[in-house]
Parts: sequence; structure tokens; C-alpha cells
Amino acid sequence: MKAKFPATVWLPQVRIDFSAKELPDHAVKLLSMACADLVENILQQPGGRELLDAETARRKAREEAGGERKRTTPA
Repeated sequence: MKAKFPATVWLPQVRIDFSAKELPDHAVKLLSMACADLVENILQQPGGRELLDAETARRKAREEAGGERKRTTPA
């Protein structure tokens, strides 16, 4: 999957727009490692694969429909 920039991060009542080009290399490396660790931890949980597959399907459907990102919360 090709990353789209600038990225948008949604926090409660806050929107932060940024581009990975604005981040120093060490920060990008740390974020990448944290992301890989998160995915690994999710996959180790019961139902983790299904959770990630469902989120991927939801994201792809939204992108195909041209919709905007909506924050989801784990069940």
C-alpha cells in the first residue's frame, strides 16, 4: 500500500495535518517500529487477524467510495 501524504491525525476535538517529510528520520524509524509492534501484538490476540482484516476491508471500502476517515473504537 502506498502512503498518502500529508497525513491527518484525528484526536478528540483536534486535527493535526502533517507530512512525513517534515519528520526527522529517527522519528519516522520510531513510528515504524511502534506500528510493527502494535500489529504484532494485535495478531497475537485471539481474533486479532479478523480485527485487522475487518479494518482493512472497511478502509478500502471507504477509499473506494471517496469517503473521509472516521475514527473507530475497538469492540
